[in-house]
Amino acid sequence: MTLAEFKVRAYGYRRKEQWSWAKYRLVGWMAQWSFNINPKSLAKTPSAIMELPFVDEDVNKSGLSDEQISAFKGAYDKFLIEKKRKEIE
Repeated sequence: MTLAEFKVRAYGYRRKEQWSWAKYRLVGWMAQWSFNINPKSLAKTPSAIMELPFVDEDVNKSGLSDEQISAFKGAYDKFLIEKKRKEIE
């Protein structure tokens, strides 16, 4: 078996396992919500308990939070403004 074949099989195995984990995650999340006196302390979505990238479509692929992305964009905009200012001088 070549390395490429192994990676394809490993990818498929991880994907299959995450879908089976999604079932247990959902059952656990519903069990938490079923008989809880203080629901404000619980996770609002199953993905807040455990992230499964193959199952959750809305999970950020880069692994960065929205605050980190906005900070990076702000710094990049400042860089472009500074670069443009230096070109004019």
